[in-house]
Amino acid sequence: MTTKNQILALLKHLLERDGGLILSNDEADPHGPPFIVVKPVRHVIRTLWIDRSGVADYARFFWAVGHAFNPMISRRGIFAEQFQIPRGLPNRWSQPGMREAFIDLVENAVVPMLRRVEKFDDMFTIDERFRSPAYDGWLQYEPYQMHFLAANGRFEDAIAIYDSIKDFDRSPENPRRRTYAFVTDDLAPLLLANDKPGVAALLHRWEQATIQRNGLEAIYEPTPFPLELDQG
Repeated sequence: MTTKNQILALLKHLLERDGGLILSNDEADPHGPPFIVVKPVRHVIRTLWIDRSGVADYARFFWAVGHAFNPMISRRGIFAEQFQIPRGLPNRWSQPGMREAFIDLVENAVVPMLRRVEKFDDMFTIDERFRSPAYDGWLQYEPYQMHFLAANGRFEDAIAIYDSIKDFDRSPENPRRRTYAFVTDDLAPLLLANDKPGVAALLHRWEQATIQRNGLEAIYEPTPFPLELDQG
């Protein structure tokens, strides 16, 4: 199995070459692998990491993006997208040149793609070569849609989604009950009251909790939401 030392050595080599990246850990998943974060963090967290596979000589590579004001976000963003070293190039630890092939792919394709995601709306415009239909599906997930619409000041549209999910299954067996509860119990009352300062404050609280949980304070840049800019 791929070892933590192998993963860490490869990530540190990448960090040494690019000062716009840092290494972090998700405190909510202390046993998970370390991951690289693209600086700075405003409303979007952009990450990549190496995971173990069941084959000792083979690693799995992932990237993810996610809006920081999602109260349930992890390093996996809204969806973990796997990427691979191109066919014909070394992709196993035992093959000479594997590290160089990985670095070349990340520096010339993956990190530039992540850097283009500067705003949370940019999550919708990632080049289709890099993303899967599953990623696009998660962008349409109702709670995430409410997050985006609220942050953009589109309260009526967010309320319409709330009306369609407010009677969701709250039983312990529903794995998504907490994600739904955040928007139906905390966000929706503020939307219904047209409380723009309250919505902005809630989104900032969610974002601050995400930053603290992931230890990203040093590269976090507090930024107004479009909702606040519309207020003047």
